[in-house]
Amino acid sequence: MTRLNSKAVALMIVLAIILLLIVLIAIGIKFTLSNTFLSYYTLNRTKAFYFAEAGIQKGVYKIKNDNFDSETGWILAGEGENIAITISSVAADEYSVLSVCTYEAADKKIQATVRKAGSTAQIIEWVYIN
Repeated sequence: MTRLNSKAVALMIVLAIILLLIVLIAIGIKFTLSNTFLSYYTLNRTKAFYFAEAGIQKGVYKIKNDNFDSETGWILAGEGENIAITISSVAADEYSVLSVCTYEAADKKIQATVRKAGSTAQIIEWVYIN
């Protein structure tokens, strides 16, 4: 093997190693970005879920204190979240509370059936719509 051929082989090996490193770095960046996006999406869905639950609790509070008109909705807005709460009468002393929260790009809907007895209100059924 001549000296020129050994230099060419060494150059090809170095270029192959550099190419391999570039591919590995690109795969690592793609993996990191997809995990970051997934974490962000999961965090927003979790926040929307808890805000929707808070909307249900707000509806139960209003039913308990007779502080609502049936078929009336409220929209609570904060830093990035919008919660729409609707209370409707289902039967005597039974109400349906629908809480819809949008946080960033995540939506959560929860519907609860609430029974009022005297000065108390109790959730008797939860339905997570999405």
